[in-house]
Amino acid sequence: MPWWWWLAGGLLVFSVFVVYLVWTPLGVAVGVGVTLTALFVLGVWRYGAARIRVDEAGLHAGRTTLPADVIGEVRAVDEAGRRRLLGSEADARAHVLVRGYVPGGVYVQVVDAASPAPYWFVSSRRPERLAAALARAQAAR
Repeated sequence: MPWWWWLAGGLLVFSVFVVYLVWTPLGVAVGVGVTLTALFVLGVWRYGAARIRVDEAGLHAGRTTLPADVIGEVRAVDEAGRRRLLGSEADARAHVLVRGYVPGGVYVQVVDAASPAPYWFVSSRRPERLAAALARAQAAR
């Protein structure tokens, strides 16, 4: 997560705490502050908690899996390629797992004619490493 998300969230929680501190008893203000802090931390953690892994079954991105036998072309994508794949070259049928704060990703072609998604795009902090892992999984298949 970008550092400024934590700063912005902390300032928001603090400002709400101060407003409650001025207008309510101390116990209520502390309760609201603790609750908001917990909700903020939980929300940021859940947003960034999508796990990406590759094994013999295929590519696991968040809660979904792309079976290894339908993986076609795989390529690492830089920030400019990410903008194109999510913008001017986007296909509405594609399966995407995007985290806005991650500049790169991996394009994975789906070679199953029965699949509604022509490709997957998965954000990754280390797209070259993920693409290499998918290539190794394809070679092992």
